[in-house]
Amino acid sequence: MSKHPRRFYTFGSFQFFPEDHILLYNGRNVGLSGQSLKMFEFLFEHRNRWVAKKDLLREIWPEGGEDSNLQRCIATLRAHIGRFDNDEFIETQRGLGYRFVAEVTVGSEEDAKVEKHRIAVLPFKISSIGGKELDDSLDLAMADTLITKLTQVNSLLVRPTSSIEKYAESADQDLWSIADELGVEYLLVGRGQVANDRIHLNVQLVYRDSKTVSWASSFNEPFDDVFELQNSIAEHVANTLKLRLSPEEFVLMTKHATENIEALLLYDRGRLYWNRLTPQDLNKAIELFEEAIALDNNYAKAYAGLADSYTLQAWFSNRPPSQLRPLVAATATRAIAIDPNLAEAYTSLATFLEGYEWNWPEAEKNYRRAIELNPDYHIGHQAYADLLARLGRFREAQEQYDEALKIKPDAFFTHAMKAWAHVFANQPELALKHGNIALEYREKYFFAYLVIGEALEQQGRFDEAISMILKAVDYSGGHAFATTWLAIAYALSDRKPAARKILKGLEETNAQHYVPPYFMALICGVLRDDDRMFEWLEKALEARDSYLGYLKVEYYLDNNLRADPRYKILLRRIGFPIKE
Repeated sequence: MSKHPRRFYTFGSFQFFPEDHILLYNGRNVGLSGQSLKMFEFLFEHRNRWVAKKDLLREIWPEGGEDSNLQRCIATLRAHIGRFDNDEFIETQRGLGYRFVAEVTVGSEEDAKVEKHRIAVLPFKISSIGGKELDDSLDLAMADTLITKLTQVNSLLVRPTSSIEKYAESADQDLWSIADELGVEYLLVGRGQVANDRIHLNVQLVYRDSKTVSWASSFNEPFDDVFELQNSIAEHVANTLKLRLSPEEFVLMTKHATENIEALLLYDRGRLYWNRLTPQDLNKAIELFEEAIALDNNYAKAYAGLADSYTLQAWFSNRPPSQLRPLVAATATRAIAIDPNLAEAYTSLATFLEGYEWNWPEAEKNYRRAIELNPDYHIGHQAYADLLARLGRFREAQEQYDEALKIKPDAFFTHAMKAWAHVFANQPELALKHGNIALEYREKYFFAYLVIGEALEQQGRFDEAISMILKAVDYSGGHAFATTWLAIAYALSDRKPAARKILKGLEETNAQHYVPPYFMALICGVLRDDDRMFEWLEKALEARDSYLGYLKVEYYLDNNLRADPRYKILLRRIGFPIKE
């Protein structure tokens, strides 16, 4: 616990910690975030008083909000609380607004029934001294598995794997500075060696406030028993912190995603390649996930990893949707069938429903389920934000991107996608800000250059935009995504012959292998060849081109094209609600 116990408030079986912005139910995180958390805090602060709609709108949406935003937010808040308790804590009265009416008592952590210890597990430092060839991902895999186990304990707040990955490469670590940076009381650290098929491990649980070691132990076990070793470490942490585990918590804490250590290591290596977001690395990730599944056919995370890899191949490869769509569907549904409580699996299914089925309500439902299961899964927030952006719900999208970046601030792809959503919302200054942040974390990331180019186009700075997009073409190896955006930049800057030349090249390439029809449609649209644009959009629809899901918010479509009846018909066929 901290030296200065924090105050908390109790109503029913809920505990609210305002300093940490956390609402618990019998020690379990309710999972409020974004606007629903802001609304709860505002109503709680003004409890037993009516709060008018206009005051809530001004507080939650200072830049301007509508009644529909408010109704959706209050429904989300009630749904979160209603999952745990059916009592009506928030009243509604026409003409008066909303009122939080629960009876509230005040306490502090010293007398709380459930202590919430904040802990992070750092990547272990394990070397080989002969005999056993070690996989480079073992250090992070050990930490990731322990994080998964400890997260099952309601009285622990565990930092997610994405927040500790950056410490894997650092040799000399100032533990107390790391604890402050992560905002935790405890750090679990481990060092060891593997020799002659045995693992020798020294593990410590250190306490930040007193700079002392709360628990330490040495282990010398057969390498094949590493899962039981991880169970033992998790149990020692629970015992040291005097945590009272329910039978359910104990079962979940000692559960293994796979019983095969080689499969675990293959999966973690696969995710490392997946996060690099290049065609070559995605192919490698697929290979590793398939090897993991070959070793353990019931490894749900590996199936989710496969689904996510196939999904990204729609962006970064020339594989057509006719190949990828059934692969994503099969692997995502298989992951859920194996583990119906796996956030990664629901995120994978949601991206399939969003990208290939254009079933927006079901996709959103599955994203929400993923975040409910694991609020610290940053990819779940990021992918949900993309869906919200496609639907034109830009404020909500940015809130989800912000949630993802709280969990993993150095996620270059998240920054780039956040920038792209600002482009769709015609906010070029913010797009430039986050596009440049993405480049700080990944210097030659082509997608960030594309987004920066789009934002510069919105500001009329075409020469600078073309310079940025040319870099994207170079760094992507001439990817069709980048060359398409170059053609658009040429067309917008009155260099139409150059744009037509690129269009012709893409059409010729498409005769040899798949190029998303949406790309050719956009170029035709900017060139004001409307009939050809709609021909290519029709082909995109037939191909289930995942890029077509951006049609509603596409920046390059002017008002004349949007007024064309064919545009509205297409939107309706993609599942977007249309106002007549």
